[in-house]
Amino acid sequence: MDDGNRRECTVDQYRRAGEAYLLPAFGKFALTDITDVVITRFYRQMRREKYAPATISFAHVLLSAVLKAAEADDLLLRNPMSKIKKPKKQPKQPKPNPVAMDADQTQAFLAAASSRSEGFMFELAYFLGARPCEYLGLQWGDVDWKAQRITIQRSLKQRVGGQWYTTPPKTETSIRTIALTAALVKRLEDHKRRQLEMRLKAGTDWCDAGFIFTDDVGEPLKIAAVRKTHKAICKAAGLSAAFKLSVSRHSCASALLNDGIPLKIVSDRLGHASVKTTGDIYGVVDDQRQREVSERIGQLFGIGKK
Repeated sequence: MDDGNRRECTVDQYRRAGEAYLLPAFGKFALTDITDVVITRFYRQMRREKYAPATISFAHVLLSAVLKAAEADDLLLRNPMSKIKKPKKQPKQPKPNPVAMDADQTQAFLAAASSRSEGFMFELAYFLGARPCEYLGLQWGDVDWKAQRITIQRSLKQRVGGQWYTTPPKTETSIRTIALTAALVKRLEDHKRRQLEMRLKAGTDWCDAGFIFTDDVGEPLKIAAVRKTHKAICKAAGLSAAFKLSVSRHSCASALLNDGIPLKIVSDRLGHASVKTTGDIYGVVDDQRQREVSERIGQLFGIGKK
């Protein structure tokens, strides 16, 4: 399986799936003993164990890639997958709109977060509408202090063992520069001073990787720990546990769209590949906004007047 052009996190996902599904089923077989009958039996067993159709389809893709590579390397005379029909996937169900906080809930969350060291990080997350992996990957070099703006240009990832690494964003449009308010620039300056104090305290233990949001020794924050903190803040604010870590991104998008900000501007801020993506995900505005629009069109056209 050629991994040359695949992202590290994708390769890791494929490897873990192969270890979970393929190795237990085929690990004891010689390549020449993996026949269409054996493969069909494998799919039947997965269905018997109530695996989701999407999981069985993914296992099929992985197995096809492995056997195709073996055939290309002359390790197989004939690829048994030629006799296998791709397992049927269930029709895609429309995705529900992301769960977003309204203005009052957002303010309650940020008020509860303000007493914690991560408070400013969450404040910036709601402002930027960035993905968690993007705001955790922000570095001081991304800040243009003079122009008062910040550039999102990498994602922070973690390997299975816990080691962190960064990757470029998925698409070119995910690299974007966002203007900061004067108040946020001041908050960034304050945060940098606090980090300098942490650095002096850590001494030679400090990891000088340049991240904006770090632990006590300069290491970038682990997303699992941030997720746990987010859950604790929601609980302290009396908010639903349904609000996941990405709620800041969804809340930013929903608030802007409900305020009448053009879809293209919101799409650019979120770093979506196209306006269509933004529209498909956040196409439904809240009921109050819909009512306001209905009232407005009635006024413009004189509809409903007696």
